[in-house]
Amino acid sequence: METTRAGLTRRCTRRLTARVNAGVSRRRLRSLQAMPNGHGGVPFLGAPIVFAIMFATCAGLPPKAQFGWAWVGICLVLAALVGWRLAYELHMRDADEYGGAYTRPDVYRRAAQRYWILAVAYTVLTTTVGFAILWWRGLP
Repeated sequence: METTRAGLTRRCTRRLTARVNAGVSRRRLRSLQAMPNGHGGVPFLGAPIVFAIMFATCAGLPPKAQFGWAWVGICLVLAALVGWRLAYELHMRDADEYGGAYTRPDVYRRAAQRYWILAVAYTVLTTTVGFAILWWRGLP
């Protein structure tokens, strides 16, 4: 049996149409948290821990004299990212599961409001702690 180019194109088109008709969006396919068993693919507090490790690595680097205040700025941005992602993990993660499809709109709105208010507070707090660590370590 010979496979022609037209037959191959028809078969690919049918597969693509079946996927689109199944109601599965491309965003849902790419999402790590849209897993069929109900467990998210991203670990709880994964992002804040990664940013904290990056901050600790950056703060512990010896070439701070070469970079000067840029080194402090990079470290403080990483410290701010820790607070931002911490606020998301603690206050918005449950409401945002599956793109918020299973959360009532009023609950989602309250969670989003709480997240944005506390994101500012956590970001200021972690940036202050990061600056205190850099102060203790020695500023350039």
